[in-house]
Amino acid sequence: MLDSPYGMQLPIFPACDIDKPTEDRLERIIERLMDRADNALLSGKATQVQYDAWIKALNDWAKGVKLAR
Repeated sequence: MLDSPYGMQLPIFPACDIDKPTEDRLERIIERLMDRADNALLSGKATQVQYDAWIKALNDWAKGVKLAR
């Protein structure tokens, strides 16, 4: 089983190695990931600490995807 530092309820980030997403596509991916993470936090499936760490990781991931384009 995957061991996640953010808990099992927060979404993982997709791999974008083959098809680099456009800026619009990347924003839609981020929006969907945020919606899922918000739902996990609000339903009590993720803690605030896990959520905050996940947000930082999301920002780092998005920067990496942008740099790879």
